[in-house]
Amino acid sequence: LEVQQSGRTLTLKNPTPYYITLVWLGQSPKQKLAGFKEGTMVAPFSSQTLNTVLPAGTDRILVGNVDDYGAMRMNRFTCTAGECTFRERIHD
Repeated sequence: LEVQQSGRTLTLKNPTPYYITLVWLGQSPKQKLAGFKEGTMVAPFSSQTLNTVLPAGTDRILVGNVDDYGAMRMNRFTCTAGECTFRERIHD
């Protein structure tokens, strides 16, 4: 999954041949971003602009997706100049 930031919006790119189901989008594991719709799917080899607005000054994003076993995988991205880079997988 690739994440791009444009102003206060996010675009997710799926470079894989599999659907990606999103179940979390936020700046912290405690609060989702306003307007994020749980269960959003990103089709294979496509991109999707999300209908949510990032707070001004956002420099990190948590993206949770469902893995092949039905568990949530929470991933931290840091964002600079419109590009968000994967940093780490967060474990409970």
